[in-house]
Amino acid sequence: MTFENPYELQTAIRNFVDVTRWSAPFAVTLTLKQALKEQAGWVRLTPERAAQNFRHFMNLLYVKVWGRGGLKFHPPLQCVPVLEGSPDKRYHYHVVIDCPRPELVSTFPQLIEECWLRTDWSFDQI
Repeated sequence: MTFENPYELQTAIRNFVDVTRWSAPFAVTLTLKQALKEQAGWVRLTPERAAQNFRHFMNLLYVKVWGRGGLKFHPPLQCVPVLEGSPDKRYHYHVVIDCPRPELVSTFPQLIEECWLRTDWSFDQI
Protein backbone atom coordinates (compact mmCIF):
# COMPACT_ATOMS: atom_id res chain seq x y z
CA MET A 1 0.00 0.00 0.00
CA THR A 2 1.40 3.36 -0.97
CA PHE A 3 0.22 6.82 -0.05
CA GLU A 4 0.36 9.79 -2.41
CA ASN A 5 0.49 12.43 0.30
CA PRO A 6 1.30 12.47 4.01
CA TYR A 7 -2.33 13.16 4.97
CA GLU A 8 -3.44 9.82 3.53
CA LEU A 9 -0.87 8.03 5.69
CA GLN A 10 -1.87 10.12 8.71
CA THR A 11 -5.54 9.24 8.21
CA ALA A 12 -4.74 5.54 7.80
CA ILE A 13 -2.73 5.53 11.02
CA ARG A 14 -5.44 7.38 12.93
CA ASN A 15 -8.04 4.89 11.72
CA PHE A 16 -5.80 1.95 12.69
CA VAL A 17 -5.01 3.42 16.11
CA ASP A 18 -8.51 4.25 17.25
CA VAL A 19 -8.32 5.32 20.90
CA THR A 20 -11.96 6.45 21.14
CA ARG A 21 -12.85 3.28 23.05
CA TRP A 22 -10.04 3.71 25.55
CA SER A 23 -10.91 4.67 29.13
CA ALA A 24 -8.30 7.35 29.85
CA PRO A 25 -5.41 7.62 27.39
CA PHE A 26 -2.17 9.30 28.51
CA ALA A 27 0.51 10.62 26.13
CA VAL A 28 4.01 10.10 27.51
CA THR A 29 7.58 10.54 26.30
CA LEU A 30 10.03 8.07 27.85
CA THR A 31 13.74 8.75 27.29
CA LEU A 32 16.44 6.11 27.37
CA LYS A 33 20.08 6.10 28.38
CA GLN A 34 22.41 5.81 25.41
CA ALA A 35 24.78 3.37 27.11
CA LEU A 36 25.23 1.38 30.30
CA LYS A 37 28.49 0.72 32.07
CA GLU A 38 29.06 -2.97 32.75
CA GLN A 39 32.10 -4.90 33.94
CA ALA A 40 33.36 -5.43 30.40
CA GLY A 41 32.92 -1.76 29.52
CA TRP A 42 30.16 0.33 27.97
CA VAL A 43 27.17 -1.29 26.26
CA ARG A 44 25.42 0.89 23.67
CA LEU A 45 21.66 1.05 23.38
CA THR A 46 20.18 -0.56 20.27
CA PRO A 47 16.56 -0.54 19.05
CA GLU A 48 16.32 -4.19 20.13
CA ARG A 49 17.48 -3.37 23.68
CA ALA A 50 15.08 -0.41 23.74
CA ALA A 51 12.18 -2.69 22.77
CA GLN A 52 13.13 -5.22 25.44
CA ASN A 53 13.33 -2.43 28.02
CA PHE A 54 9.90 -1.15 26.94
CA ARG A 55 8.36 -4.63 27.30
CA HIS A 56 9.82 -4.85 30.80
CA PHE A 57 8.33 -1.42 31.62
CA MET A 58 4.89 -2.50 30.38
CA ASN A 59 5.07 -5.69 32.46
CA LEU A 60 5.92 -3.66 35.57
CA LEU A 61 3.08 -1.24 34.87
CA TYR A 62 0.64 -4.11 34.29
CA VAL A 63 1.46 -5.57 37.70
CA LYS A 64 0.98 -2.13 39.30
CA VAL A 65 -2.44 -1.76 37.64
CA TRP A 66 -3.84 -5.30 38.01
CA GLY A 67 -1.58 -7.11 40.50
CA ARG A 68 0.32 -10.34 39.98
CA GLY A 69 -2.80 -12.43 39.41
CA GLY A 70 -4.11 -10.10 36.73
CA LEU A 71 -2.84 -12.14 33.77
CA LYS A 72 -5.63 -14.65 34.23
CA PHE A 73 -8.45 -12.11 34.27
CA HIS A 74 -7.37 -8.91 32.50
CA PRO A 75 -6.15 -8.18 28.97
CA PRO A 76 -2.81 -6.45 28.38
CA LEU A 77 -2.65 -2.69 28.82
CA GLN A 78 -3.42 -0.91 25.58
CA CYS A 79 -0.62 1.24 24.24
CA VAL A 80 0.82 2.63 21.03
CA PRO A 81 4.61 3.04 21.31
CA VAL A 82 6.80 4.78 18.74
CA LEU A 83 10.59 4.66 19.13
CA GLU A 84 12.52 7.67 17.84
CA GLY A 85 16.21 8.46 17.85
CA SER A 86 19.47 7.03 16.61
CA PRO A 87 22.97 6.39 17.92
CA ASP A 88 23.59 10.13 17.38
CA LYS A 89 20.27 11.34 18.85
CA ARG A 90 18.93 10.14 22.21
CA TYR A 91 16.47 7.27 21.83
CA HIS A 92 13.03 7.94 23.28
CA TYR A 93 9.54 6.51 23.10
CA HIS A 94 6.42 8.49 22.37
CA VAL A 95 3.64 6.38 23.87
CA VAL A 96 -0.09 6.57 24.34
CA ILE A 97 -1.07 4.30 27.24
CA ASP A 98 -4.62 3.67 28.38
CA CYS A 99 -5.42 3.64 32.08
CA PRO A 100 -8.10 0.93 32.30
CA ARG A 101 -9.14 1.63 35.91
CA PRO A 102 -10.96 4.92 36.59
CA GLU A 103 -9.84 5.00 40.22
CA LEU A 104 -6.18 5.08 39.09
CA VAL A 105 -6.48 7.99 36.64
CA SER A 106 -5.18 10.56 39.13
CA THR A 107 -2.16 8.45 40.11
CA PHE A 108 -1.44 6.88 36.70
CA PRO A 109 1.31 9.38 35.76
CA GLN A 110 3.15 8.54 39.00
CA LEU A 111 2.76 4.80 38.31
CA ILE A 112 4.22 5.30 34.83
CA GLU A 113 7.18 7.24 36.22
CA GLU A 114 7.81 4.74 39.01
CA CYS A 115 7.75 1.76 36.64
CA TRP A 116 9.85 3.49 33.98
CA LEU A 117 12.56 4.43 36.47
CA ARG A 118 12.78 0.79 37.60
CA THR A 119 14.03 -0.31 34.16
CA ASP A 120 17.74 -0.56 33.33
CA TRP A 121 17.77 1.80 30.36
CA SER A 122 15.47 4.50 31.73
CA PHE A 123 16.66 8.08 31.66
CA ASP A 124 15.08 10.44 34.15
CA GLN A 125 13.49 12.77 31.57
CA ILE A 126 9.85 11.75 31.31
